[in-house]
Amino acid sequence: MMSGVTIDNLKDGGTPKLSYYIKNFGQTPAMNVRSLYSLKFAPYPRTSPKYNASPLKEIRTANLAPTDQLLSIASLDAPLTQQQADDLVSGKAALYFDAEVQYVDIFEKKRLTTIRRMVGGSLGFNGALLGSSTEGESFD
Repeated sequence: MMSGVTIDNLKDGGTPKLSYYIKNFGQTPAMNVRSLYSLKFAPYPRTSPKYNASPLKEIRTANLAPTDQLLSIASLDAPLTQQQADDLVSGKAALYFDAEVQYVDIFEKKRLTTIRRMVGGSLGFNGALLGSSTEGESFD
């Protein structure tokens, strides 16, 4: 239910903005699609539970026909300091993106997809792409 996660403004004084698409890969409509996210700068490795994305901020609610997608934009609450930018590059910290996509399928069954992506930490800093994390992802 999600694809194409990229980020920009990862520099001293920039406020990171993350763009991601929610896409219906199925053959039936996804109704009441609700996108929620958390974007946090934190030390690496993360000491919180494997999936603890709260509090989540809601971006939007929509209905998606098969193959439809919608663009969502998330941003960090404050600009990065020089130290934070340096810690991302050195691997001492990471920017974590946690998201939930909630929707109802054609059979009126509630579905949930959870996503975790990150930049920094063990993945290093590779520009605009966020790497997958081995924790916190599930597809219902």
